[in-house]
Amino acid sequence: MTWIASGSIDNFLYIVMEYLGRNLNDLRRRQPKRRFSPATVLRVCGQMLSALKAVHHIGYLHRDVKPSNMCVGYGDEQSRRNVFLVDFGMTRKFLTDHGERRKERQYAGFRGTMRYVSITVHERREQGPADDMWSLLYSMIEIGEGALPWRHIEDDEDMALKKKKTPIAEMIMHLPKDFKVMADYLSTLTYDSSPNYDFLIGVCKKALGPEITEESPYDWESQFVNSQSLEMDSE
Repeated sequence: MTWIASGSIDNFLYIVMEYLGRNLNDLRRRQPKRRFSPATVLRVCGQMLSALKAVHHIGYLHRDVKPSNMCVGYGDEQSRRNVFLVDFGMTRKFLTDHGERRKERQYAGFRGTMRYVSITVHERREQGPADDMWSLLYSMIEIGEGALPWRHIEDDEDMALKKKKTPIAEMIMHLPKDFKVMADYLSTLTYDSSPNYDFLIGVCKKALGPEITEESPYDWESQFVNSQSLEMDSE
């Protein structure tokens, strides 16, 4: 995503970025069954893993990974196949200027969107790269299955309990079981862990199979045949 300009006017800070299309939550709701195909979800997941790898590499956590913060590109066909991670308003630096992991706090305030955060966040513990990855996993399950099991729960503790008690295998009816492989791997990570992004990207690619290539259309391309229909709402 291209940076265009930034500055301040009358003590208000601003930043101008490349114009993007609709977010994945909006596009999912427009699908006939309100969910994306496994082929689309796996490729989106691969792109988001690469995005998080880049963000974490420079020492930052996103802390609000969710479908509405993932936007497709706007313009030509290739742009519409790119998915961008946006909204860095909750970021936190987890590495020092010397590249060392910051000391884990005993208590960390809630940051994120409750539906997608990890158990770590519910328990007010320090977030690390693995927690962004859990939010990504929950996001992919939502766009691939149509909903998360705790979508109607509003209480923090009740939602955390539901997340703990619901096996990932029971959540993936339409997505491949490879997402359980991802969940099992994430379960081994701690605050100090450095995720193996390439391993998880490889899991996504292997699950796609040889019949799906980079040229295969994404679900939103088959429904919206021109770039105008991928434009974000003006209101």
